[in-house]
Amino acid sequence: MCGIAGVLGDRDRVVGANLLERLKEHLSHRGPDDEGMEVIDCTDGGRRALGLVHTRLAILDLSVAGHQPMCDAQSGNWISFNGEIYNFRAVRDRLESMGEIFTSTSDTEVILKAYHTWGLHCLQELDGMFALALWDQSAQRLLLAVDRLGVKPLYYYQGDDGLLLFGSELRALLATELIPRRIDPAGLEGYLAFGAVQAPRTIVRDVRCMQPGHYAVIDARGVVVQAKRYWTPAFVPAAEQGHSDTAQLARAVRAGLQESVEQHLVSDVPVGLFLSGGIDSSSLVALASRISSVPLQTFAVTFPEAGFSEAPYSRLIAQKYQTEHREIRLDENQCLDLLPEALAAMDQPAFDGTNVFVVSRAVRETGLKVALSGQGGDELLTGYSTYRSIRTLMRCRPLLQLLPGPLREGLAGLWQKGSGRSALGHKFADLLRANDATALSPYLILRALFLQTARDNLLTTAAEDIREGLPVEVERELRDLGGRLDPINQVSLYELSTYLANVLLRDSDVMGMAHGLEIRVPFLHHRFVDLVAGMPGRDKYGTHGTKPLLLQAMGDLLPPEIYQRPKAGFTFPWEHWLRNQLRPQVARTLSAGDVSEGIGLDASFCRDIWQHFERGLAGITWSRVWG
Repeated sequence: MCGIAGVLGDRDRVVGANLLERLKEHLSHRGPDDEGMEVIDCTDGGRRALGLVHTRLAILDLSVAGHQPMCDAQSGNWISFNGEIYNFRAVRDRLESMGEIFTSTSDTEVILKAYHTWGLHCLQELDGMFALALWDQSAQRLLLAVDRLGVKPLYYYQGDDGLLLFGSELRALLATELIPRRIDPAGLEGYLAFGAVQAPRTIVRDVRCMQPGHYAVIDARGVVVQAKRYWTPAFVPAAEQGHSDTAQLARAVRAGLQESVEQHLVSDVPVGLFLSGGIDSSSLVALASRISSVPLQTFAVTFPEAGFSEAPYSRLIAQKYQTEHREIRLDENQCLDLLPEALAAMDQPAFDGTNVFVVSRAVRETGLKVALSGQGGDELLTGYSTYRSIRTLMRCRPLLQLLPGPLREGLAGLWQKGSGRSALGHKFADLLRANDATALSPYLILRALFLQTARDNLLTTAAEDIREGLPVEVERELRDLGGRLDPINQVSLYELSTYLANVLLRDSDVMGMAHGLEIRVPFLHHRFVDLVAGMPGRDKYGTHGTKPLLLQAMGDLLPPEIYQRPKAGFTFPWEHWLRNQLRPQVARTLSAGDVSEGIGLDASFCRDIWQHFERGLAGITWSRVWG
């Protein structure tokens, strides 16, 4: 895991040591073990050049042979790579049988040789999480690519005169002072809609975030000559679903997850595991214990307040599998003391992520560089309430469609008026209005932080190319892909593409790397994702408990206390903090009109939200205030 960045532009005016040093300095936290810079002249008389930057967190091949940017002596190609390729040894064996010669044991060199042999098709051969910039010396082209699920981010900016900037973090690009610091209204609306900016937009105008499973090819002039999605989750269309044996599916889930865990344990440094005591993290510990030859190191955050602590459950799993378990005990004062650091670590605004910052900091302080996380289990295996809600709504839709449009609108208006400021009531009203053949509109309404009416009141500048809170191209693609799926698989697609990609994975990357901690996600190995996506939704959803297929696959390895309790999440007591310790600071911020208006928000509406929260009015939740 590392930090990468680069610039393609005029050799004398742009691509200089000072600019590369600024990029490197603002990515140093991502790679404390090594750093490197390289300037590669384009073959156009030397007027243009590519500058590559790398900061290294050494996980595989800890020697100097793993130094980056790395050059392939045979082809002259260069790479700056962030991530891990879990099948690199198998790919290396194939390449060696084809005559390729290696000088290191790193996965980075495997990518270079794979590209030399297969070209763009090499992306299909790589299993892992990655963001990479690879310069093809003979073709004079730059390849930018990210992994299939978007675990590793990559931002880019195209300016005048063929300027191209790219990097692992938006802040590093801004540090070059080559990008105008202007809020993107579309990015801001996406943030207000769902608590995170929706890719490919960012919070900064004209800066883009590469979407999961995409690549772009840029020529030496800075022109994008090819941009394409190379992977889509292999969800089975509803019309093609046949008979299925859930026992057989459960066995496949267990075998697939075990294989993924085994690959995610590949490392030249020790690997730890986040252990909340939920089904997902407990399943990873159970499988990893069957693979590892040494006791596992597990970590759990605990709180003095019983209502927020899952310590008894994580201890139960730790004892069962005899892990070296560490509890990170945090009281209220410690959390609040860490809050300014956590906010400073954010690369883009996010209403979540502080919890990842806290646990990552504690794990890194033990000396570990790598930890496994259970992220992805809820999205793939129906762990959220959105599955139940959408399933119910889709069953009721035929009855609602019998009502004339004006009558539905009238009912929605009456319900909304009677609900006052209740967010739940307003969501129900919007659900009555929704006229969507897919589950996308209902899903987006249920996931919304601020609904469209509230967003219209909050924003002082209307956003372009946004529909229902999403960039129009994303909304169009999701509607097209989801239209062929059953309701459960639709929700899974939407969760993977929005909440997981733009909230959870982005938070994990930036908050983990703030401390130089690599967070790996076995549930999101693309082969496992395709395996589960290819199963009918009816076999993944249960009316009497969450994640029944995962439970059927893993239940014999987990104590009943783990899966018989209500689902819980790792969260902080924000409601209490906002009404007490954080109240003065939040009140000053939301009451300062110049602050709100400076970022494109209506100051009076912001003040109204805060005042209604203070008065305890129904529907004004802590998440809306904190967001």
